Amino acid sequence: MIDAILNAAPAWALTHAAPLLVMVPLFLAPALALVPTGRIAWLVSIAATGISFLFAIILLGLVQTSPVGVVSYEIGNWSVPLGIELRVDALNAMILLIVTTIGLLASVFSWL
Repeated sequence: MIDAILNAAPAWALTHAAPLLVMVPLFLAPALALVPTGRIAWLVSIAATGISFLFAIILLGLVQTSPVGVVSYEIGNWSVPLGIELRVDALNAMILLIVTTIGLLASVFSWL
């Protein structure tokens, strides 16, 4: 299943999965406060948590296929002493997958 998602994912999603996992909920959460109806906000939150779930699956697949078992992303292409580096290893990827799964299930259950 993970291989199928990795093969179907666009190149930009594979390259920028780690920061997008953080940025999608970060930017959509304040936007949800401006939505006029609760139903639309709920649908957007389902979409955001679903996208985060897909990025968590992509990161897990990238970690599993990485030769060193770590996915590293330098924010802004700055090197480590000066910049921020996001590193995802196998344990982090599993925790991300568990957290996004619980978030997605909680979002779906919140309307029911």
